[in-house]
Amino acid sequence: MPDDNPEGPISRLADRLEAEQLKTGHAVLGLSRAMIESEPELTADEFAHVAQRLAECLTDALRVAESRGQRLGMSDEFAEPLTGPTANASKAAMAKPVE
Repeated sequence: MPDDNPEGPISRLADRLEAEQLKTGHAVLGLSRAMIESEPELTADEFAHVAQRLAECLTDALRVAESRGQRLGMSDEFAEPLTGPTANASKAAMAKPVE
């Protein structure tokens, strides 16, 4: 059930979840940069793991932006939805364990 009240419990929960997702994204970005710039260089498996975590955080950030845009009544005619073949392929690739 949608909650159009910006002060309602669902909106407040969404705000908290979005804040946590963005906080996590900042943390992962910082750790990823440190790993990428570290010596010795990352192995291919380590680099793949970093890339997977960054892709997950980018997906979350895009969802936050999309959600906030919807709440503000904005639409982006060029935005692609986070569903479909590309999203499914990304999910499948990210679900693959790093060896």
